[in-house]
Amino acid sequence: EVTFKDVDEKDYFYDAVMWAVANGVTSGTSADNFSPDATCTRAQTVTFLWNAAGKPEPKATDCPFVDVAPTAYYYKAVLWAYEEGITTGITATTFGPNQAITRSQAVTFLYRYFVEPLEVGEMEESAPAPQTPAAPPADAGKLDPLPPLDYKKQPDWYGSLTPAHTMSNARLIAELEQI
Repeated sequence: EVTFKDVDEKDYFYDAVMWAVANGVTSGTSADNFSPDATCTRAQTVTFLWNAAGKPEPKATDCPFVDVAPTAYYYKAVLWAYEEGITTGITATTFGPNQAITRSQAVTFLYRYFVEPLEVGEMEESAPAPQTPAAPPADAGKLDPLPPLDYKKQPDWYGSLTPAHTMSNARLIAELEQI
């Protein structure tokens, strides 16, 4: 059983942290702590996703980002995320591993992991051109929706759209577990 000193059964993220540890997504920031309020970095985010995917071995061995060293704990995670179209970096040659991940970046990574990755060469910071919505598919009524978040366990600020704000470890793990 996991016993982090800073994670309580009453916390909105408790179940998510237990899920993440049980599934090898994270082991905490130490043997006794998860650091739920710590700001999550871009490197941590792709590492959580890579771990959730089962740590697939990247095909490439050379990283296109000059700020990702081959000795970094997140090296393979970044290579994998780049290959999978989850990230293309902040620029074509920088990933920004130690930068705090913003909510918009985190949601983008999650969307690309679960729904629609970018093709290599597309920039992650560029917004798509507006498009006319397509008609729903014929089987749209038969699709299973994503499970709703448990709002009873969410903090008071949950639901506010603040894309430039950073994500905490707790919030990111909670979002990943809910999806």
